[in-house]
Amino acid sequence: MIASSSCSALLLANGQLTSGVYQIDPDGDAPGEPFTVYCDMDTEGGGWTLLGNFVDSAFDVNDPGGTNQLCFAEPCANRAYSTVPLGPDLLIEWAGASIVGSTVEGRGVFSGIEPKTAGRSLRAIFLAPSPSFLQTQSTVAKLTWLNGKSCTSWPNWGAAICQPNVQAVFQDPSGCNSTIFQIGLGSSFSMVKDNCDGWPQHPGMNFPHAFRFWTR
Repeated sequence: MIASSSCSALLLANGQLTSGVYQIDPDGDAPGEPFTVYCDMDTEGGGWTLLGNFVDSAFDVNDPGGTNQLCFAEPCANRAYSTVPLGPDLLIEWAGASIVGSTVEGRGVFSGIEPKTAGRSLRAIFLAPSPSFLQTQSTVAKLTWLNGKSCTSWPNWGAAICQPNVQAVFQDPSGCNSTIFQIGLGSSFSMVKDNCDGWPQHPGMNFPHAFRFWTR
């Protein structure tokens, strides 16, 4: 029996599945072996494949991800981080400290992300020589803040997801030095912003310490 390519494919085949651990095989008949992932089958319609759970101090962009690392309750890169191409929808969760299970402090569901960003693995996006934009004018964003946090808890990250004239940018070059931020700020849907802050280099006051990424 051939494993499904993603959590979304699993849920499409059986709409009664619950959140938990499943096996997927993103490359199908290609040489890559199936591996386990954590699937969220509940949030905003479910079908989310967990890519990784990252803390600024331990983040390694080159990590290909372990075959048995689920990354739901501990910081790590799942193998999906380097092998599963982003679908049209992206779920980002964040917190001021390591995310363990449901200890998130904010969540953004972005439906219909930038087509040039979709279709590539998150690792490939983070290693790319040029920026990748999260949103287009037609992207639908649904934001949820938890545990007393708000758009002002981390001003710069809050601006990127709460203000319509500021966008989240992956692989964003700093406007102040040679630093490349895995997550930075864009002044529009296609232009980076001349800013000095981004993740993972500047967490705390301006950005959360931890991010967890899911695709569908």
